[in-house]
Amino acid sequence: MLKAITENEELVNVKATKDGKLLVNIGESTGEGTGGETTQEVETTLNASVQTIGTTATTITVNKKVTSIDIANYSENANLTITIGSFSAVIGENLAVSMPINKNVTNLSITSTEADTKVQLLIKGVE
Repeated sequence: MLKAITENEELVNVKATKDGKLLVNIGESTGEGTGGETTQEVETTLNASVQTIGTTATTITVNKKVTSIDIANYSENANLTITIGSFSAVIGENLAVSMPINKNVTNLSITSTEADTKVQLLIKGVE
């Protein structure tokens, strides 16, 4: 029989399965280490690309939780419009912008006021 000592220094029996595996119960934290089950969200790059955007919307499918979007407009004349759901932002010419998003995004669309506008896009999120 296997015995263990609790935090209150009481002697208790340790239960095992019929195969001899120990049963483990994860509970609240006592300040020593972590307690309970945790899931760690790791930020990663979901999309890194250079796009040629025109006057018709270019749609990019994401289907993940997006933490931020970095977008650079390389045109000297065109403005970009980026739309995520009901949110819409205009990025001026020769401008790079970082936008914190922190929500689930199905897709986003980008439109330019001129044809053949070069755009660099970096979408970061959680897998």
